[in-house]
Amino acid sequence: EYETYANQPLLIMDGFEISIQTLADMDPDRVASIVVLKDAAATAIYGSRAANGVIVIESKTPKPGRIWVTYGGELRIEAPDMTGYNLMNAREKIDAELQSGLYTYGGETVEKWQLYQSKLREVLAGVNTYWLDKPLQTAFQQRHTVTLEGGDEALRYRMYVGYNSSPGVMKDSKRDVLTGSLDFQYRLKKVLLKNSITLDNSVANESPWGSFSEYTRLNPYLRPYGENGEIQKRLDNFEGVGGESSYLNPMYNTTFNSKDQSKNFTVRELFRVEYNPTNELRFEGAFNLSKSVGHRDIFRPAQHTLFDNVTDPTLRGDYRRSQSEAVSWGIDLTGSWNKQLKDHYLTANARMSVLENNSETYGNYVTGFPNDNMDNLLFGKKYNEKVTGDERTTRSIGWVAAGG
Repeated sequence: EYETYANQPLLIMDGFEISIQTLADMDPDRVASIVVLKDAAATAIYGSRAANGVIVIESKTPKPGRIWVTYGGELRIEAPDMTGYNLMNAREKIDAELQSGLYTYGGETVEKWQLYQSKLREVLAGVNTYWLDKPLQTAFQQRHTVTLEGGDEALRYRMYVGYNSSPGVMKDSKRDVLTGSLDFQYRLKKVLLKNSITLDNSVANESPWGSFSEYTRLNPYLRPYGENGEIQKRLDNFEGVGGESSYLNPMYNTTFNSKDQSKNFTVRELFRVEYNPTNELRFEGAFNLSKSVGHRDIFRPAQHTLFDNVTDPTLRGDYRRSQSEAVSWGIDLTGSWNKQLKDHYLTANARMSVLENNSETYGNYVTGFPNDNMDNLLFGKKYNEKVTGDERTTRSIGWVAAGG
Protein backbone atom coordinates (compact mmCIF):
# COMPACT_ATOMS: atom_id res chain seq x y z
CA GLU A 1 0.00 0.00 0.00
CA TYR A 2 2.92 2.36 0.67
CA GLU A 3 3.79 2.42 -3.04
CA THR A 4 0.51 4.18 -3.77
CA TYR A 5 1.23 7.08 -1.39
CA ALA A 6 1.59 10.36 -3.22
CA ASN A 7 4.29 11.82 -0.94
CA GLN A 8 6.67 8.91 -0.55
CA PRO A 9 10.38 9.83 -0.52
CA LEU A 10 12.97 8.67 -3.01
CA LEU A 11 14.80 5.52 -1.82
CA ILE A 12 18.46 5.28 -2.83
CA MET A 13 20.74 2.33 -2.04
CA ASP A 14 24.41 2.46 -3.07
CA GLY A 15 23.63 5.28 -5.47
CA PHE A 16 20.59 3.76 -7.18
CA GLU A 17 16.85 3.95 -6.70
CA ILE A 18 15.14 0.93 -5.11
CA SER A 19 11.53 -0.02 -4.36
CA ILE A 20 9.93 -0.11 -0.93
CA GLN A 21 9.65 -3.91 -1.19
CA THR A 22 13.43 -4.19 -1.77
CA LEU A 23 13.97 -2.10 1.34
CA ALA A 24 11.53 -4.22 3.38
CA ASP A 25 13.28 -7.46 2.34
CA MET A 26 16.79 -6.14 3.02
CA ASP A 27 18.81 -7.64 5.86
CA PRO A 28 19.50 -4.86 8.43
CA ASP A 29 22.98 -6.30 9.01
CA ARG A 30 23.93 -5.33 5.44
CA VAL A 31 23.30 -1.64 6.12
CA ALA A 32 26.29 0.55 6.92
CA SER A 33 24.47 3.90 7.17
CA ILE A 34 21.14 5.62 6.53
CA VAL A 35 20.92 9.35 5.79
CA VAL A 36 17.72 11.35 5.35
CA LEU A 37 17.94 14.36 3.01
CA LYS A 38 15.21 16.98 2.85
CA ASP A 39 14.42 20.23 1.09
CA ALA A 40 17.29 21.93 -0.77
CA ALA A 41 19.89 19.34 0.23
CA ALA A 42 17.96 16.57 -1.50
CA THR A 43 17.11 18.60 -4.60
CA ALA A 44 20.70 19.72 -5.03
CA ILE A 45 21.85 16.12 -5.45
CA TYR A 46 18.90 14.23 -6.96
CA GLY A 47 16.88 16.97 -8.68
CA SER A 48 13.09 16.93 -9.03
CA ARG A 49 12.84 13.24 -8.06
CA ALA A 50 13.71 14.32 -4.51
CA ALA A 51 10.72 16.65 -4.08
CA ASN A 52 9.52 14.57 -1.09
CA GLY A 53 12.96 13.98 0.37
CA VAL A 54 15.49 11.17 -0.01
CA ILE A 55 16.47 8.21 2.15
CA VAL A 56 20.05 7.27 1.25
CA ILE A 57 21.22 3.79 2.26
CA GLU A 58 24.82 2.62 2.01
CA SER A 59 25.55 -1.09 2.32
CA LYS A 60 28.61 -2.43 4.07
CA THR A 61 31.83 -2.84 2.08
CA PRO A 62 33.90 -6.04 2.27
CA LYS A 63 36.38 -6.29 5.13
CA PRO A 64 40.10 -6.46 4.27
CA GLY A 65 42.59 -8.91 5.72
CA ARG A 66 41.88 -12.51 6.57
CA ILE A 67 38.82 -14.43 5.36
CA TRP A 68 35.77 -13.73 7.53
CA VAL A 69 32.83 -16.15 7.73
CA THR A 70 29.83 -14.79 9.62
CA TYR A 71 26.48 -16.33 10.47
CA GLY A 72 23.54 -14.26 11.59
CA GLY A 73 20.28 -15.56 13.02
CA GLU A 74 17.19 -13.67 14.05
CA LEU A 75 13.86 -14.72 15.55
CA ARG A 76 10.96 -12.29 15.60
CA ILE A 77 7.52 -12.61 17.18
CA GLU A 78 4.68 -10.59 15.71
CA ALA A 79 1.36 -10.54 17.55
CA PRO A 80 -1.87 -8.78 16.58
CA ASP A 81 -2.83 -5.79 18.73
CA MET A 82 -6.57 -5.82 19.46
CA THR A 83 -6.58 -3.09 22.11
CA GLY A 84 -8.10 -0.58 19.69
CA TYR A 85 -11.30 -2.61 19.28
CA ASN A 86 -14.14 -2.28 21.78
CA LEU A 87 -17.06 -4.25 20.37
CA MET A 88 -20.34 -5.27 21.99
CA ASN A 89 -20.73 -8.69 23.51
CA ALA A 90 -23.64 -10.92 22.51
CA ARG A 91 -26.07 -9.59 25.15
CA GLU A 92 -25.27 -5.96 24.39
CA LYS A 93 -25.68 -6.53 20.66
CA ILE A 94 -29.09 -8.23 20.83
CA ASP A 95 -30.34 -5.52 23.25
CA ALA A 96 -29.08 -2.78 20.90
CA GLU A 97 -30.90 -4.40 17.97
CA LEU A 98 -34.14 -4.54 19.95
CA GLN A 99 -33.89 -0.96 21.23
CA SER A 100 -33.08 0.35 17.76
CA GLY A 101 -36.38 -1.04 16.49
CA LEU A 102 -34.89 -3.71 14.23
CA TYR A 103 -37.58 -6.21 15.22
CA THR A 104 -40.46 -3.74 15.52
CA TYR A 105 -39.95 -1.34 12.63
CA GLY A 106 -42.95 -1.37 10.29
CA GLY A 107 -45.09 -3.12 12.87
CA GLU A 108 -44.62 -6.18 15.05
CA THR A 109 -45.20 -9.57 13.44
CA VAL A 110 -44.95 -13.16 14.60
CA GLU A 111 -42.10 -13.75 12.17
CA LYS A 112 -40.05 -10.87 13.58
CA TRP A 113 -40.71 -11.99 17.14
CA GLN A 114 -39.64 -15.56 16.34
CA LEU A 115 -36.43 -14.24 14.76
CA TYR A 116 -35.62 -12.21 17.85
CA GLN A 117 -36.39 -15.14 20.16
CA SER A 118 -34.14 -17.48 18.20
CA LYS A 119 -31.21 -15.11 18.60
CA LEU A 120 -32.01 -14.46 22.26
CA ARG A 121 -31.97 -18.21 22.97
CA GLU A 122 -28.43 -18.36 21.62
CA VAL A 123 -27.39 -15.51 23.92
CA LEU A 124 -28.99 -17.17 26.93
CA ALA A 125 -27.29 -20.43 26.00
CA GLY A 126 -23.95 -18.69 26.43
CA VAL A 127 -22.98 -18.01 22.82
CA ASN A 128 -20.61 -15.04 22.77
CA THR A 129 -18.21 -15.46 19.85
CA TYR A 130 -15.19 -13.20 19.66
CA TRP A 131 -14.84 -13.14 15.89
CA LEU A 132 -11.78 -10.90 15.75
CA ASP A 133 -9.34 -13.60 16.84
CA LYS A 134 -10.61 -16.26 14.44
CA PRO A 135 -8.39 -15.34 11.44
CA LEU A 136 -5.40 -14.19 13.52
CA GLN A 137 -2.29 -15.87 14.85
CA THR A 138 0.92 -15.03 16.64
CA ALA A 139 3.56 -15.18 13.91
CA PHE A 140 7.07 -16.51 14.51
CA GLN A 141 9.40 -15.04 11.90
CA GLN A 142 13.03 -15.91 11.27
CA ARG A 143 16.03 -14.74 9.27
CA HIS A 144 19.29 -16.59 8.61
CA THR A 145 22.36 -15.18 6.87
CA VAL A 146 25.84 -16.42 5.97
CA THR A 147 28.57 -14.00 4.82
CA LEU A 148 32.06 -14.74 3.50
CA GLU A 149 34.40 -11.81 2.91
CA GLY A 150 38.05 -11.04 2.67
CA GLY A 151 40.82 -9.57 0.50
CA ASP A 152 43.40 -6.85 1.00
CA GLU A 153 43.64 -3.09 0.56
CA ALA A 154 43.66 -3.45 -3.24
CA LEU A 155 41.00 -6.15 -3.76
CA ARG A 156 38.11 -7.04 -1.50
CA TYR A 157 35.24 -9.47 -2.01
CA ARG A 158 32.06 -10.39 -0.23
CA MET A 159 29.57 -13.24 -0.73
CA TYR A 160 26.23 -13.20 1.03
CA VAL A 161 23.30 -15.63 1.27
CA GLY A 162 20.20 -14.84 3.29
CA TYR A 163 16.81 -16.43 3.95
CA ASN A 164 13.93 -14.49 5.48
CA SER A 165 10.67 -16.21 6.45
CA SER A 166 7.86 -13.87 7.47
CA PRO A 167 4.50 -15.42 8.32
CA GLY A 168 1.82 -12.79 8.84
CA VAL A 169 -0.65 -12.34 11.68
CA MET A 170 -3.43 -13.47 9.33
CA LYS A 171 -3.48 -17.26 9.40
CA ASP A 172 -1.71 -19.07 6.53
CA SER A 173 -0.24 -15.84 5.14
CA LYS A 174 3.49 -15.91 4.53
CA ARG A 175 6.34 -14.35 2.57
CA ASP A 176 9.67 -16.13 2.02
CA VAL A 177 12.66 -14.36 0.48
CA LEU A 178 15.97 -15.94 -0.56
CA THR A 179 18.76 -13.48 -1.36
CA GLY A 180 22.27 -13.97 -2.72
CA SER A 181 24.85 -11.30 -3.55
CA LEU A 182 28.46 -11.05 -4.70
CA ASP A 183 30.42 -7.81 -4.19
CA PHE A 184 33.87 -6.82 -5.45
CA GLN A 185 35.92 -3.73 -4.70
CA TYR A 186 39.23 -2.98 -6.42
CA ARG A 187 41.46 0.03 -5.83
CA LEU A 188 44.22 1.09 -8.25
CA LYS A 189 45.97 4.21 -7.01
CA LYS A 190 43.39 7.00 -7.40
CA VAL A 191 40.70 4.83 -8.98
CA LEU A 192 38.19 2.74 -7.06
CA LEU A 193 36.01 0.16 -8.83
CA LYS A 194 32.95 -1.41 -7.19
CA ASN A 195 30.64 -4.08 -8.56
CA SER A 196 27.69 -5.83 -6.95
CA ILE A 197 25.25 -8.38 -8.29
CA THR A 198 22.21 -9.41 -6.25
CA LEU A 199 19.59 -12.10 -6.80
CA ASP A 200 16.25 -12.12 -4.96
CA ASN A 201 13.61 -14.84 -5.11
CA SER A 202 10.37 -14.32 -3.20
CA VAL A 203 7.22 -16.41 -2.68
CA ALA A 204 4.18 -14.85 -0.99
CA ASN A 205 0.90 -16.47 0.00
CA GLU A 206 -2.16 -14.45 0.95
CA SER A 207 -4.42 -15.70 3.72
CA PRO A 208 -7.46 -17.81 2.69
CA TRP A 209 -9.30 -16.46 5.76
CA GLY A 210 -10.45 -13.41 3.83
CA SER A 211 -10.39 -9.79 4.91
CA PHE A 212 -10.13 -8.94 8.61
CA SER A 213 -12.87 -6.34 8.17
CA GLU A 214 -15.37 -9.13 7.44
CA TYR A 215 -14.92 -10.49 10.97
CA THR A 216 -15.49 -7.08 12.57
CA ARG A 217 -19.02 -7.05 11.12
CA LEU A 218 -20.14 -10.48 12.39
CA ASN A 219 -22.55 -10.65 15.31
CA PRO A 220 -21.23 -12.19 18.56
CA TYR A 221 -24.40 -14.28 19.11
CA LEU A 222 -23.53 -16.42 16.04
CA ARG A 223 -21.88 -19.83 16.22
CA PRO A 224 -18.96 -20.37 13.84
CA TYR A 225 -19.16 -24.15 14.22
CA GLY A 226 -21.96 -26.66 13.82
CA GLU A 227 -23.03 -29.42 16.21
CA ASN A 228 -20.28 -31.75 15.00
CA GLY A 229 -17.54 -29.12 15.08
CA GLU A 230 -17.65 -28.37 11.37
CA ILE A 231 -17.31 -24.80 10.12
CA GLN A 232 -20.74 -23.55 9.10
CA LYS A 233 -21.22 -21.94 5.70
CA ARG A 234 -24.26 -19.82 6.62
CA LEU A 235 -24.41 -17.89 9.87
CA ASP A 236 -27.47 -15.70 10.03
CA ASN A 237 -30.78 -14.84 8.41
CA PHE A 238 -32.44 -11.41 8.57
CA GLU A 239 -34.97 -12.03 5.83
CA GLY A 240 -37.86 -11.61 8.26
CA VAL A 241 -36.90 -7.99 8.98
CA GLY A 242 -36.14 -7.00 5.40
CA GLY A 243 -32.45 -7.86 5.47
CA GLU A 244 -30.32 -10.39 3.65
CA SER A 245 -31.56 -13.95 3.61
CA SER A 246 -28.11 -15.47 4.12
CA TYR A 247 -24.97 -14.25 5.89
CA LEU A 248 -21.96 -16.32 4.86
CA ASN A 249 -19.14 -17.40 7.14
CA PRO A 250 -15.73 -16.21 5.82
CA MET A 251 -14.10 -19.08 7.75
CA TYR A 252 -15.81 -21.56 5.43
CA ASN A 253 -13.36 -20.75 2.62
CA THR A 254 -10.57 -22.40 4.64
CA THR A 255 -12.22 -25.84 4.47
CA PHE A 256 -11.12 -26.50 0.88
CA ASN A 257 -8.13 -25.89 -1.34
CA SER A 258 -7.70 -22.37 -2.72
CA LYS A 259 -4.72 -20.26 -3.69
CA ASP A 260 -3.50 -16.68 -3.85
CA GLN A 261 0.23 -16.90 -4.47
CA SER A 262 2.80 -14.52 -5.93
CA LYS A 263 6.32 -15.39 -7.07
CA ASN A 264 9.00 -12.95 -8.16
CA PHE A 265 12.65 -13.24 -9.22
CA THR A 266 14.91 -10.18 -9.53
CA VAL A 267 18.51 -9.68 -10.67
CA ARG A 268 20.28 -6.38 -9.97
CA GLU A 269 23.70 -5.35 -11.29
CA LEU A 270 25.44 -2.27 -9.85
CA PHE A 271 28.77 -0.89 -11.10
CA ARG A 272 30.52 2.22 -9.82
CA VAL A 273 33.87 3.86 -10.54
CA GLU A 274 35.38 6.69 -8.47
CA TYR A 275 38.35 8.83 -9.49
CA ASN A 276 40.08 11.26 -7.15
CA PRO A 277 42.76 13.19 -9.06
CA THR A 278 43.31 15.50 -6.06
CA ASN A 279 42.12 15.71 -2.48
CA GLU A 280 39.60 18.39 -3.46
CA LEU A 281 38.29 16.94 -6.72
CA ARG A 282 36.24 13.81 -7.19
CA PHE A 283 34.51 12.22 -10.19
CA GLU A 284 32.08 9.32 -10.01
CA GLY A 285 30.25 7.26 -12.61
CA ALA A 286 27.67 4.57 -11.89
CA PHE A 287 25.58 2.15 -13.92
CA ASN A 288 22.74 -0.08 -12.76
CA LEU A 289 20.67 -2.72 -14.51
CA SER A 290 17.84 -4.77 -13.04
CA LYS A 291 15.35 -7.28 -14.37
CA SER A 292 12.45 -8.93 -12.59
CA VAL A 293 9.91 -11.54 -13.64
CA GLY A 294 6.94 -12.69 -11.65
CA HIS A 295 3.46 -14.11 -11.69
CA ARG A 296 0.41 -14.28 -9.46
CA ASP A 297 -2.14 -17.11 -9.31
CA ILE A 298 -5.56 -16.76 -7.67
CA PHE A 299 -7.72 -19.88 -7.57
CA ARG A 300 -11.18 -20.17 -5.99
CA PRO A 301 -13.26 -23.34 -6.59
CA ALA A 302 -17.04 -23.54 -6.94
CA GLN A 303 -17.43 -24.11 -3.17
CA HIS A 304 -16.15 -20.60 -2.43
CA THR A 305 -18.72 -18.30 -0.84
CA LEU A 306 -18.18 -15.81 -3.65
CA PHE A 307 -20.18 -18.11 -5.96
CA ASP A 308 -22.99 -18.89 -3.53
CA ASN A 309 -25.61 -17.18 -5.72
CA VAL A 310 -24.13 -18.28 -9.07
CA THR A 311 -26.09 -21.08 -10.77
CA ASP A 312 -24.26 -21.41 -14.09
CA PRO A 313 -21.67 -24.22 -13.64
CA THR A 314 -19.37 -22.58 -16.21
CA LEU A 315 -19.12 -19.52 -13.95
CA ARG A 316 -18.77 -21.24 -10.56
CA GLY A 317 -15.12 -21.20 -9.54
CA ASP A 318 -12.41 -19.10 -11.15
CA TYR A 319 -8.69 -18.89 -11.80
CA ARG A 320 -6.86 -15.66 -12.50
CA ARG A 321 -3.23 -15.69 -13.61
CA SER A 322 -1.15 -12.61 -14.28
CA GLN A 323 2.49 -12.39 -15.34
CA SER A 324 4.84 -9.43 -15.22
CA GLU A 325 8.29 -8.50 -16.46
CA ALA A 326 10.26 -5.34 -15.80
CA VAL A 327 13.65 -4.07 -16.95
CA SER A 328 15.26 -0.86 -15.76
CA TRP A 329 18.66 0.77 -16.17
CA GLY A 330 20.29 4.00 -15.13
CA ILE A 331 23.50 5.99 -15.51
CA ASP A 332 24.70 8.60 -13.03
CA LEU A 333 27.67 10.93 -13.52
CA THR A 334 28.80 13.13 -10.66
CA GLY A 335 31.59 15.65 -10.16
CA SER A 336 32.33 17.44 -6.89
CA TRP A 337 34.90 19.92 -5.63
CA ASN A 338 35.51 20.89 -2.01
CA LYS A 339 38.06 23.39 -0.69
CA GLN A 340 38.68 24.84 2.75
CA LEU A 341 40.20 28.32 2.87
CA LYS A 342 40.94 29.27 6.46
CA ASP A 343 37.52 29.81 8.03
CA HIS A 344 35.62 29.32 4.78
CA TYR A 345 34.52 26.14 3.10
CA LEU A 346 33.79 26.18 -0.62
CA THR A 347 31.94 23.44 -2.42
CA ALA A 348 30.53 22.77 -5.89
CA ASN A 349 28.97 19.72 -7.46
CA ALA A 350 27.27 18.72 -10.68
CA ARG A 351 25.25 15.62 -11.42
CA MET A 352 23.58 14.12 -14.49
CA SER A 353 21.35 11.06 -14.52
CA VAL A 354 19.59 9.03 -17.21
CA LEU A 355 16.92 6.49 -16.27
CA GLU A 356 14.66 4.12 -18.19
CA ASN A 357 12.02 1.73 -16.90
CA ASN A 358 10.15 -0.82 -19.02
CA SER A 359 7.39 -3.03 -17.68
CA GLU A 360 4.64 -5.20 -19.05
CA THR A 361 1.90 -7.28 -17.46
CA TYR A 362 -0.64 -9.62 -18.97
CA GLY A 363 -3.08 -12.16 -17.67
CA ASN A 364 -6.06 -14.37 -18.34
CA TYR A 365 -9.24 -15.26 -16.51
CA VAL A 366 -10.87 -18.69 -16.56
CA THR A 367 -14.10 -19.84 -14.85
CA GLY A 368 -15.79 -23.16 -14.20
CA PHE A 369 -13.88 -25.18 -11.60
CA PRO A 370 -16.31 -27.67 -9.97
CA ASN A 371 -14.00 -28.79 -7.14
CA ASP A 372 -10.89 -27.72 -5.30
CA ASN A 373 -8.68 -30.50 -6.73
CA MET A 374 -8.78 -28.89 -10.18
CA ASP A 375 -6.38 -26.09 -9.22
CA ASN A 376 -4.80 -25.66 -12.64
CA LEU A 377 -5.65 -23.12 -15.29
CA LEU A 378 -6.14 -25.89 -17.87
CA PHE A 379 -9.10 -27.43 -16.01
CA GLY A 380 -11.41 -24.44 -16.48
CA LYS A 381 -14.59 -24.73 -18.54
CA LYS A 382 -14.81 -21.18 -19.89
CA TYR A 383 -11.93 -18.98 -21.01
CA ASN A 384 -12.12 -15.23 -21.28
CA GLU A 385 -11.24 -14.60 -24.91
CA LYS A 386 -9.65 -11.25 -24.14
CA VAL A 387 -6.20 -11.29 -22.57
CA THR A 388 -5.72 -8.27 -20.33
CA GLY A 389 -2.47 -6.42 -19.81
CA ASP A 390 -0.51 -3.23 -20.21
CA GLU A 391 2.93 -2.07 -21.26
CA ARG A 392 4.74 0.96 -19.91
CA THR A 393 7.99 2.74 -20.68
CA THR A 394 9.26 5.74 -18.75
CA ARG A 395 12.43 7.69 -19.42
CA SER A 396 13.97 10.58 -17.58
CA ILE A 397 17.09 12.64 -17.94
CA GLY A 398 18.16 15.30 -15.51
CA TRP A 399 21.06 17.37 -14.39
CA VAL A 400 21.71 19.65 -11.47
CA ALA A 401 24.54 21.92 -10.40
CA ALA A 402 25.05 23.57 -7.03
CA GLY A 403 27.71 25.50 -5.21
CA GLY A 404 28.26 27.34 -2.02
